[in-house]
Amino acid sequence: MATAQETLAGAPAKPQEKTGEATAVAALISPVEILRIAWEGVVRNKVRSLLTMLGVIIGVAAVIIMIAISAG
Repeated sequence: MATAQETLAGAPAKPQEKTGEATAVAALISPVEILRIAWEGVVRNKVRSLLTMLGVIIGVAAVIIMIAISAG
């Protein structure tokens, strides 16, 4: 039986060091760059983006309808 310290491949997992490098790198990226990267992801995955937006719209509409029905 594999332990929690082993990966799916069976090799021991390396302990993660928390050096704050990810935070330092994230601080260097401008908000405009973050939006550009996000937009590229939306454009590359059009169907996934459409389905995600549709799911959010249906979910919000369902909540609004349920509140309206319960309020009378």
